[in-house]
Order: sequence, then structure tokens, then C-alpha cells
Amino acid sequence: MARSPIPRCLICGKPIVRMRRVPVGRGKKQFRLEWSQAKYCSDACKMIAYRRRKRAAALRRVLGDC
Repeated sequence: MARSPIPRCLICGKPIVRMRRVPVGRGKKQFRLEWSQAKYCSDACKMIAYRRRKRAAALRRVLGDC
């Protein structure tokens, strides 16, 4: 089975989709979906990932590479 082209957040698993406005004609705008290159869906998920990396680094520093 092929992998889905929709990128998902590494923390919560939500699909990451970006809406973009595209001018169509005089005064008309249309919306188009684009797949984002981001790894996280929100600032909250970025902070969760940052804290996980920070905690793992602290444990590696304390325990060493066993």
C-alpha cells in the first residue's frame, strides 16, 4: 500500500494542510489547499517536541551514553 502524500504532525498525528488564496479574476479570490513541509501542526506541538528533546538531552548528559 502506498504512503499517503498528506504530511502529519509528529506529535499528535493531525494532517498539516495550508490554505492559500489565489487571485482568479477581477476582485475574485479562490482558495487552494497546499501540503505544508512543516513537521508540527501548531506552536503547542513544537513546544512539546522541544521539551522532549531537552529532557532526552539532559538524561543523556546525566547518564552518559551507556
